[in-house]
Amino acid sequence: MSRRIILWDTLRHTSQTSDEAGTTISKSVHHPVVHGPAPYESETDEPRVYVPSLAYFALKSLFEYPEQLHALGSLRLQYQAPLSALSYDVLRELIPFYDPSDPDFSLAEVDPRLWATITQVFSDLPDTFRTYRIPLSDKHVPLLQQIPSTPHFSLITILELPGCPELTDETIIQLKCLPGLCALDASATKLSTHGVKNLSRTLMWSEDDNVTTRERRGSWAIRILNLQNCPNIDNGIFTSLPKFVLLSVIDLRGTQCNPNTCDTKTFRPSSNKSFFHPNPLSSSLALLSTAALSDLPVFSSPELYTLHITSLNHKIDGYGGRRVRPKPPVNMQDAYIVFPPSHSYTKVKKEPSRPDTDERKPGVKPRIKVGNSHTLERRRLRREEREKHDKNKEAWYERNDHWARDSASNWPGGYENPYDDEEMHSGMVEDDLLSEDEDGDESEDGSEDGSEDNGLDEDSSDGIELDLSPLHTRPLANVTISTSSGANSVRL
Repeated sequence: MSRRIILWDTLRHTSQTSDEAGTTISKSVHHPVVHGPAPYESETDEPRVYVPSLAYFALKSLFEYPEQLHALGSLRLQYQAPLSALSYDVLRELIPFYDPSDPDFSLAEVDPRLWATITQVFSDLPDTFRTYRIPLSDKHVPLLQQIPSTPHFSLITILELPGCPELTDETIIQLKCLPGLCALDASATKLSTHGVKNLSRTLMWSEDDNVTTRERRGSWAIRILNLQNCPNIDNGIFTSLPKFVLLSVIDLRGTQCNPNTCDTKTFRPSSNKSFFHPNPLSSSLALLSTAALSDLPVFSSPELYTLHITSLNHKIDGYGGRRVRPKPPVNMQDAYIVFPPSHSYTKVKKEPSRPDTDERKPGVKPRIKVGNSHTLERRRLRREEREKHDKNKEAWYERNDHWARDSASNWPGGYENPYDDEEMHSGMVEDDLLSEDEDGDESEDGSEDGSEDNGLDEDSSDGIELDLSPLHTRPLANVTISTSSGANSVRL
């Protein structure tokens, strides 16, 4: 893997001090190690939207080698946007959190190699995939710079570092590792004419005896250079600019340059302000592309994609870090969703449904069901309660019928069976029994008040035998009531 591109001004981080003997000591601080993972390297718990397809595994195996996909030639797959949110989308299969309707969607959490693979394999992608923003020190930037431009695909790099204190005459030579650099904004920096000359010296050819196989090295592709408000730039810059053979626009406002006092070679003032600040570099490149001749296009292919670099390092969480994508309130691994049949929405009308049951009346519009394991557990408990209640109800009716049949079979002879009527309920109403008992008590109370009872004599020892079995549902024992002449007592 190629080394990271690090801009670090050692002189700016060097301090001098002296010891007791008067010896001068210089202390320099080296650039810090890049800490923390990139946003696309952070662990996520995004669930898979679809069952992995063959295209998924093929692209996943290719994305580690984006610089070799040009070997496929003109073979490209046309991307077809899904007709609805429920339709299959290959981009969402590769990027589970991708949402074309989300205005806050960012490619920052997508691996740049995967992005480069998708852009080289598919055509007619959404505009969201046209530009990938990445810091200069990202470990994959050198790899992406090895992707060649072809008649079917073109990848350019835009570097915007206005006012960057680390961009100096010494550190600018690190930009030689950006062969795809098309636009550079170095405004309001410490760059001088010497720094631009140093950058021009990085433009060279590879050492190869065969001229046809020789390759260019360095930032040959620069077309727009913004040096506005760089006070150390003077007229000497015009001797270095011709080496950038594709350079078309340069902004020298706020510098010491005076085009009227020197030979500017092939450059002349322009009245078209759309090429200069504050117009973005991407817009200036698009305007430059439209102004070019049809037979001499600015870029190798109309399928143009951009690496946009606006910072040196990834931002660390807690110090202006990246925006963390909010997680759903329910863990997606403990959730379910049930979609009704599609024809249900066209053949039924919309009516409210019962919340306590899954059964629906004919003509009721089904709804999308969502929930998790707790929802399923509550539904299971309610269903078990209903089943227990139904079983107890059936058992209660069955037990009463059984008692009624047993009582009817044991009914004494000579008496009318009250259960011949099928509508009769089993058992006797307890209130009727209680009322009869109260009547008996009243008769006994009447005898105590002085009324004579002709049925019993003091000297009589005869017993009265009563059969109370017809008053109960079950056979009862005979009760004998006798009187004693001596004690006037009643014995049961």
